[in-house]
Amino acid sequence: MLKPRNREMKSARSLFSIMFGVILVVMLFALPGQAQVRIGLKVDHRIVMEGEPTVATIVIQNDSDAPLVFNEIYHNAELEVSIRRDRGSREPTYEKLDRDFVIMPDDRTTELVELTSFGDIRDPGSYQIWAQVRHDGRIFASRPQGFDVVHGIEMDSRERQLRGYRNSRLTYSLRYCARDGAEYAFLVVRDVVRGVSYGTFQLGNLVRIGKPAMNFDDKGRLVVAHQSGRNRWTRSVIAVHRDGAAFEEQTHHLPDGSPILSATPRAPEK
Repeated sequence: MLKPRNREMKSARSLFSIMFGVILVVMLFALPGQAQVRIGLKVDHRIVMEGEPTVATIVIQNDSDAPLVFNEIYHNAELEVSIRRDRGSREPTYEKLDRDFVIMPDDRTTELVELTSFGDIRDPGSYQIWAQVRHDGRIFASRPQGFDVVHGIEMDSRERQLRGYRNSRLTYSLRYCARDGAEYAFLVVRDVVRGVSYGTFQLGNLVRIGKPAMNFDDKGRLVVAHQSGRNRWTRSVIAVHRDGAAFEEQTHHLPDGSPILSATPRAPEK
């Protein structure tokens, strides 16, 4: 037979267990309703060449009862991208995105963000990036995604003075890196005197059997030839002007130099 004090303790424990169970059920059912905004972010590649144009895809889902308005003049929500160098060793930096769109309740939108303009990711290193929406006094953030900016391995290089600039020295660096199960060739163009980047151009798949060639044509354009397949070579033409660099054309050839016919010469897909 239980003593009165033991009965009280057992009753208290039973009441506590019931209350805890009720609170847990309420929390589990309440949490999904609290997520008024869901947001996700994905970077094109986990490995990025230094200076390579990089795009992040942001998806925003509005689960609230009111429209989300993103506008410079009037808005009830703000979209930001946060970047942290070295995966947690430094404080993140925030870039507010000036966008003009509305997401109705129970609807979603997809936004593309070009990341190369963010100065914090131009240097080689490891990074974390995430997107967040500020709305109704709260911050709704995506999961961080890590990626690496690499210098690449140089295969060959050339130097040339930019026409009209005596104090310039352009370096054309042909590099490669491995990602997504393949190796890719890149051309990185910089003015090492003025510290200006003229761009990083992806030249396509690379097969490191034949030695690449780099030469300037009579127009001052750089012509790069590299092996891009078992029986295929790729010829790329890049021109540098005062206002920047341009990927002017790209063609593919058999080992004997005869062209592989295509509809039109084009630049490689990013």
